[in-house]
Amino acid sequence: KSGAWYNKGIVLGKLGKFNEGIKAFDKVIEINPLNPDAWIGKGDILVKLNKSYEAIKASDKAIELNPHDS
Repeated sequence: KSGAWYNKGIVLGKLGKFNEGIKAFDKVIEINPLNPDAWIGKGDILVKLNKSYEAIKASDKAIELNPHDS
């Protein structure tokens, strides 16, 4: 279920639809808050929106969830 939302977030981000992409990643996080890939995807889009502080928080959460992948 969350996989479709994740893929939607990726596609929307690539299309430049950043706000919609963030909403898709937020849905993944709502379904599974322990999904580090969703936090990374959200962080990537936040960088593109020049929301550095929020992007860092999302990246920190991804690292917290999966410290061996950093």
